[in-house]
Amino acid sequence: MAIRFSKELRSVDDLSEEAREDLKLDLEAIADSIVEDARSHHRFESQTGALEASVNAEATEDTIRAWLDVSVAPYAVYIHDGTRKWVSDPFLEKAFTAHMPEVNEAIERATMKTLERF
Repeated sequence: MAIRFSKELRSVDDLSEEAREDLKLDLEAIADSIVEDARSHHRFESQTGALEASVNAEATEDTIRAWLDVSVAPYAVYIHDGTRKWVSDPFLEKAFTAHMPEVNEAIERATMKTLERF
């Protein structure tokens, strides 16, 4: 079992090349922010740093993804989703969701940049 979140963007092919490049850079910066926020905003007490190290994100010109690498912290899914004995701490989901308005703004900027060419 793994924890993964992603948002796939539609109609990126309709954007100008310059707008696609700008969008990719924006999404990469947002992905970095998601990782930073998830690593720093959680309820668990870090003992080894493995759980924080398991937080990853990446962006392409049409997708942004974030996940917990269970090969780094096999228990990550139990902390994030909870168990009968552990209340869930969906720190990655919260970070990913919190940055979706930024993703939408980046898409809007890319769209406007393309439209300005006409």
